[in-house]
Amino acid sequence: MADGSLDYLDVEGIKVPICYKQGRGQTLIVNFHGALNRSRRDVPFFIPFFRRLADVHQVAIADPGLERYGRLPACWYLGWEGGELWKSLGLAIRRFSERVGCSFRVYTGGSSGGFAALLYGYEDAGSVVVCYNPQTNLLAPVYEQPTSGYFSAAWPNYKDKAALGQKVPLQLSHLYSNGFPNTVVFLQSAGDAGHLLKQAIPFLSNLPKEKADDIVINIGFEGMRDHGGSIQRESVRRYVEAASQVGNLCRGRSAFILDAVYTMELANGRSTSKIKKDTPFLREDIRFADRLAQLQLGDGNEQ
Repeated sequence: MADGSLDYLDVEGIKVPICYKQGRGQTLIVNFHGALNRSRRDVPFFIPFFRRLADVHQVAIADPGLERYGRLPACWYLGWEGGELWKSLGLAIRRFSERVGCSFRVYTGGSSGGFAALLYGYEDAGSVVVCYNPQTNLLAPVYEQPTSGYFSAAWPNYKDKAALGQKVPLQLSHLYSNGFPNTVVFLQSAGDAGHLLKQAIPFLSNLPKEKADDIVINIGFEGMRDHGGSIQRESVRRYVEAASQVGNLCRGRSAFILDAVYTMELANGRSTSKIKKDTPFLREDIRFADRLAQLQLGDGNEQ
């Protein structure tokens, strides 16, 4: 396929739009977009490729559910009744990766795209996920309307959300709590309190302790107290670049990624531990971060 052109993955008869950017080497970055403002965004929509990553291949994947349901902002790359995308999209991505000569994949996305990155990265042993402000549990959403709208439109015969959750992977902690074959970089803004408390903390607190070397957790604040845009694209890019260098490294992946990002930040004269003097920082932000740290270092039970 031509570099930067529109193409499709055939996923059990579902046409999934993709846009590909050729690179070098054997690493493929798989990009998932988040929820869209349908009055301002056309579909298929492709999240922009990361800049200054010439040594890797990149593919942006558009959620085909948004073309099927014209008003929905997100479909979480899960599909619909009769088009169960979640069962086969992961395999289609891996086959595409092999087709372009890549043996190692980094899955990335924010919000609903972060949900997709965690889901499909879980299926790909040895891969790395870089998710930011991700949604992890669609049965306990921060925003009720988008998920209820999706359930009603795509899964109309499942009036009970819990019953739907028995069929479709709506709670990612159910996958990850028993161990996982990939490495996860979890970026969360302390300014996004809703997702921190309802999505990040429950997911992270259920991860098995023996997998501590396979996860990187970064809770920071970059000046915005909201969900979308509260983690800057450049911050994500640094972690994606570090993750793309992991390759077939079997041990010490989390330490490698952390050291690589820190080295990049030093080279650019930036330290994540420094806060601009003119940036407001509430006590609640610190309390949220402390709460998560206690959960991770303790026994996982809230007091």
